[in-house]
Amino acid sequence: MSADAGALLDALVDPADSTSAPGGVIAVRQRGTVIYRRGFGMASIEHAVANTPATRMRIGSSSKQFTCFAALLLAEEGKLDLDAPVDRWVPDLPGFPTVPTARQLMNHTGGYRDHLDGAGLANGGALIPDGWAMKMIARQTGANFAPGNGQTYCNAGYHLLSAVIERAAGERFEDFLDRRIFKPLGMLATASAPSDYAITPDLATLHVPTPTGGWRRGLFPTEEIRGEGAMISTVDDMLRWLDELKGPHRLASPEGWRAMTDAPLLPDGTRSIYALGLHRHHHRGIEVIHHAGGVIGGAAQLMHVPVHDLDIVMLSNGGRLPPLPTTWRILETLLPDAIGAPLPPLAAAGDFPALDGQFYGGASGTLVGFGAVGETLGLSVVGSPPFPIMRDHGAALVVGFEESALGPIIIDKAGLSGSTPPETLAFSESGRRETLRRLAIDDAGAKRLLEALDGRYASADLAARATLVPGDPATIAVRGEFGLTTGVLQALSEEFLLVCEEAGGAPSAMIRVERAGGAINGFRVSSPRGRGFLFTRAD
Repeated sequence: MSADAGALLDALVDPADSTSAPGGVIAVRQRGTVIYRRGFGMASIEHAVANTPATRMRIGSSSKQFTCFAALLLAEEGKLDLDAPVDRWVPDLPGFPTVPTARQLMNHTGGYRDHLDGAGLANGGALIPDGWAMKMIARQTGANFAPGNGQTYCNAGYHLLSAVIERAAGERFEDFLDRRIFKPLGMLATASAPSDYAITPDLATLHVPTPTGGWRRGLFPTEEIRGEGAMISTVDDMLRWLDELKGPHRLASPEGWRAMTDAPLLPDGTRSIYALGLHRHHHRGIEVIHHAGGVIGGAAQLMHVPVHDLDIVMLSNGGRLPPLPTTWRILETLLPDAIGAPLPPLAAAGDFPALDGQFYGGASGTLVGFGAVGETLGLSVVGSPPFPIMRDHGAALVVGFEESALGPIIIDKAGLSGSTPPETLAFSESGRRETLRRLAIDDAGAKRLLEALDGRYASADLAARATLVPGDPATIAVRGEFGLTTGVLQALSEEFLLVCEEAGGAPSAMIRVERAGGAINGFRVSSPRGRGFLFTRAD
């Protein structure tokens, strides 16, 4: 690497290197040689310990590739059939209409609702004990979609996959990873650690910024993180793992490794970019293989660029240098001559002055909304806060799966840029195409709906009870087994409502009312990764 390139990378990192803020660790390797390796910011503000290149950190969902690899090892030994329904190993799972296979769990086409979304809807940020997740998955009365009929990022699938691996292997999931992957590859600083509440030596503290400019400790509110995102590691150990990914392969056959990047077809016939715990696609003309990870108070990104034999690893414990965009900038800095055209621009709010409100599609249960995030057009999906990552591709607005773990979402731009609000949207999510219709309601209709919802409800899906109270504002309180979630209700039509965090706050979920004989007898609440959790009247 030239001195100029080194200076450019330092220029990216230097603003985030502070003795009063968390930071992270970056390692860059090209053609077998580590050319950049640096810790920055603090591993612990509380104890005045700085990050070093050897600091251990949580890698979040970057763990998923290791879970998939563990399943492939068992498949090569004949102990696990990736294309068999997983109730062969974990009985009493719900089928809608069938139980997904291990491969479908691995590539997020299994269709199950995300248990982490369900935990948040029912229990807020309360601590979830060990064993709850499997009970949550088993008691569901519905799903996001039938197995193979879509693709939605699902942590529940990977939690279930951990149990499948454990039972097929005949030993604890965490022990299998250590014995079959970490130790053989010399990843001695790596472990799968299910709880943030446990004391883990040499682990950086996770940090969450406060509105006043300070920091709080980041803790994920569960004691049972597993294959969905439990690993802790170092940048050096992650480079050892990327050595195995590139080859020569020591632990699995070349065919097994090829399966890791074999992505499924989506319902419309297009090829997904998400395979088995790894994204594979092109970024500005350069093929990349990667996976990000996020935890409360931290993030990670592992990236391999095959043609240029470039590896980039970034681990963060809550600093203000986000790993995914930073690794893109590092790639573009080191390979300026190979980089193609710039990415399409982010959609500008000013180009779509009349595009607001909420749109619904009955086939998928998708609700999308629009709003300005600064000068950028933000997109809300099923009650999520608006995120400004839609890119204007000329004929369509697009949100890539690699940026949001949703989609790809494609919205036809025809008729959207005028001064008249559109009544419909031509919309595609994860290869499922449909027309969404605008939702609207007047003040009198909203008042009638909220008054009719007044009462108490119960959900077997979430093991929770809800109380809806009309007023100004109307409110909902959901009490689960361990905690409480509250929100403010905003009527969108005679059938749909948004749940917002507080009066005027960001949306957090969507409600669809259910009626019998004209009277409301229940409702379904949805989040981006958990659609249609059922509540029925309890009074």
